Amino acid sequence: MKEDGKKIIEDDSGSINITTDANEDLKFTTSGTGTLKLISGNGISITGEINATSGDIQIGDHIDMNSSLIKELATPVSTTDAANKAY
Repeated sequence: MKEDGKKIIEDDSGSINITTDANEDLKFTTSGTGTLKLISGNGISITGEINATSGDIQIGDHIDMNSSLIKELATPVSTTDAANKAY
């Protein structure tokens, strides 16, 4: 890991792991107009659920569902909402 171009963390195993004790949260915080950015040259892999407790999840390109389904879609209330269709 580098800060201002200087290496601050190094690991020879090919992975850098940041862990907590059991049942503890890991929190990254920005302030003002700062954003949290995850940048990877080969994609970002997430295991588990993504939860937005407030605000929207915005996708800048397409979503590839890899033949999976969208579940629990609410009934549309606006003309710009996604459709909920029974087959």
